[in-house]
Order: sequence, then C-alpha cells, then structure tokens
Amino acid sequence: MAICLQKQQEAILPNPQGLRKIVLATSIAETSLTIEGITTVVDSGYARVPRFDPRSGLTRLETVRVTKDAADQRAGRAARLGPGFTYRMWAESQQHTLPSNRQPEIMEADLTSLVLELSNWGIQNINELTWINTPPEGAIKQARELLHTLEALDENKITARQRDATVANPSAHCTYALSPLSPGEGPACPPDRQGVRTRHRHRCYTRRTRPLPKESGADLSLRIEALRKWRKGERVSADRNILERIERLASSWRRIFKLPVDNTIPIDTEIGKLVSEAYPERIAQQQDKQSIRYKLANGRVVRLPDHDPLMREPWLSVAHLDAGGGEGKIFLAAPLKEADLLHRVKEVEVVAWDLDRGMITALLQKRIGNTILSSKAIAEIKMKPE
Repeated sequence: MAICLQKQQEAILPNPQGLRKIVLATSIAETSLTIEGITTVVDSGYARVPRFDPRSGLTRLETVRVTKDAADQRAGRAARLGPGFTYRMWAESQQHTLPSNRQPEIMEADLTSLVLELSNWGIQNINELTWINTPPEGAIKQARELLHTLEALDENKITARQRDATVANPSAHCTYALSPLSPGEGPACPPDRQGVRTRHRHRCYTRRTRPLPKESGADLSLRIEALRKWRKGERVSADRNILERIERLASSWRRIFKLPVDNTIPIDTEIGKLVSEAYPERIAQQQDKQSIRYKLANGRVVRLPDHDPLMREPWLSVAHLDAGGGEGKIFLAAPLKEADLLHRVKEVEVVAWDLDRGMITALLQKRIGNTILSSKAIAEIKMKPE
C-alpha cells in the first residue's frame, strides 16, 4: 500500500529534476484536484459517460462528444496556477455544434437507491417533490420493479425488513443491505458474503482493481478463493495490493454484520445463490448447451468471454457486467443451481393472437422474470370481468 501511495504522489508532485510530465487524464481531472505544473491541455473532444437503460436495468459506458461546458472546464486545467494553453482536437467550425451542457446525472442514472431512500422517508409519489430535473418515468418504474422483486418495497412502501437493514447499515446500497442477506435470515449463503459485496462495489474487472490475471476468466468464486487463501498466508497468483484493499473493506462488512472470518474453500453455487438474492434481475439462463450466450431474467442477452470455463454451467448469477451496445459482456459471475431458483418461479397466463393460425392462443408459463422455464397450452381461457 505504501508503494501505491508513493507512486500516486510521484504522479501528482512536480518532478525533482524539473522534467516535464505527460498526464493522461480521465473525468477525474474535472474534479477539484490540482496537479502542479500543468500548463498545457490536449483535449480529445470525447468523453466516456455511463448510460442507464431502464428497459434492461443495466448501465453501459458510451463514448460521446464533449459538451461545451466540459470543454471549457478541461481548458481551465491549463491555467489553474498560471497562464496556459489548450489544444482542442476538433475544427473550430465544429465548436458551435457541440451540446451546450452535460445531461444531469439524475436523467441517466440508476435510480434504485433514490426510490428506496424516498420510500424510507414516506414518499411514494415522486411528484410530491419539486425537482430541478424530474427523474425519468422509465427509470423510476424499473427501480420500483426491482425493489419489489428484492422485497424491499411492498405496494411502493418500504418493508420492515428493508428498513431494519437500512438502519443497520445506512451507507450500503440496497442490494447489499437487504435483510435476506442479513445473518440468520433468508437463503443459506457463504459466511464470507462481505467479500462478494466488496468485489461488487469495487468493480474488480478493471485492470487497476483486478486481483487475478485476465485469463482467469469470469468466475467470481476463484476471486473469493484467492482472497481466503491469501488471508491464511498461502501463496496465490494475485495482486497483493488489491487483495489488501478488498480485505480492508471486507473486514468492515464483518464488523457490521458481526461475522467471523471464514477461510474455507468457497462453494461456487453458494456464491451464485448469494449473488442471485442481491441481483435477481441478473439470473441468467444459457441459450444453448456449451454456449457463451445467456439470457438474463430482465430479458437482455449477455455473453461470457470466449472459451470461459463457466460456459459449462446452464445457470449463472451475474455479479458484474457491461450492458454494451448489442450483447452485454459478463465480467464476473458464479454458477447457480436451478433448485435454488424455485422460490422465484411465477406462473403467468399469456393470451395472444396467432397470426399464422388465425386464432387466440393461451399458454401457462413458468417464469423467472422474462426467462421462460416451461410452457403449456391452456384449453379454456377464463375471461376476467372488467
């Protein structure tokens, strides 16, 4: 950790020999952080921004043209401590075509935590509040559906179980603070559940926070196993600095839930069960045998990396993924037993007009979200009174 901090300081502080530096900056440069000696900015004219899709419940990163206000802010980095220069990598004639302002985050973000927080304060209708930018109806609807699935809301009111979990750990996201994951309640799950949560929060698929080599695949249980072996003092082929960072956060979860350290070999399907309770919309069924394509309970098709060993599993719980432009990419997942999903199966009657046969058809389907487990014809259609 000391080495990591030292490297960070070397990147920020002026070079002792007076050598010039080239700093490759992301959106972090748009914060209040000031790096001494920056006199020139080269602006690519693009930005990577998160886009939340309420239809799939997933967030993906998109590369978009920079807005005028962001370009002005970037230019200001060259003159924080004195005169500077900015080189913009687009024609001056294109400047007037740039959008004036960035979209407010509330218009593009996952609003699940917001809806839960409002419900905790007794607000069931968002129109009861005055908003600078009214949240999109689609995102609010998706958030409520997810919270009802998680049993955090009942008829748009926060449940007693969820309120107790929120009081116990107010800083946790709703998918981590859910009472079914609290000690003594809900489905059985690994005692080291806090390690799973920590990995979710810190997006371990990124290069800087990935403890195992990229070729290790998407199996989340391998990361949990590496963490436990490292805690026992065993040699592991993993980044020690990242494991230390994960363990610090894991220990904080243990204190909150009063859990002991568990260094036993993890059971991959138990980890999958835990993930499915936190992310029921990410329960994934394999499309074809030995296929890397899976269909999520929310209807989206996602894929494993090519030749990933998890492709032998018919069911997965997806811990982290990128929505992508077409098919989403699975970064972290764990195997899941179909028997552990029975409590989520619902029977749905589907009545539709069959164009080819020119008649009404009715089916009784067993589903987990949009995933159909079985389907059989209904001989008699019962019309509901209006």
